Amino acid sequence: MFKKIFTILSFAVISCTASNNFQPSPVIEEIPIQSKIEWRKLDSRTSKEIETTDKPVLVYLSNESCYSCRLLETVTLSDPDVITLVNDNFLPIHVDGDEAFLTLQEFKFPLEFPTIIIAKHDKLARLVGFMTVQEFSTKIIAIKDELTLTDSNEEQE
Repeated sequence: MFKKIFTILSFAVISCTASNNFQPSPVIEEIPIQSKIEWRKLDSRTSKEIETTDKPVLVYLSNESCYSCRLLETVTLSDPDVITLVNDNFLPIHVDGDEAFLTLQEFKFPLEFPTIIIAKHDKLARLVGFMTVQEFSTKIIAIKDELTLTDSNEEQE
């Protein structure tokens, strides 16, 4: 029975492609989708980029053994809308909390994972813990708007 169905399907495909009336389906132009956040490491090149950009910096602080970090990465930071939002509006930097542990302690920075820090000039906001796509997007847009509004108010003074 399977052989008979396979033969009929094969004949149908061959006869369709061999006929002059065969038209391939039109190619739909795909909208490029950013597949991941363009994380930068905190190094001298990134420091120069921070100085020259008008975008706020978004620092993602995580460590390898953090369950909430993996959850945030898997659910929220891998969402296509979040990826586009972060890449288009922020300068994203990833800091491994295990590697930066001593430095963070030296500055008496509270070590909670995951932590998102959004900074522009000398102003910053901090978000801690897992957030859904909706929560994350809403919060980072509000923070970006607040930092931008504060910047423009200071320029006018």
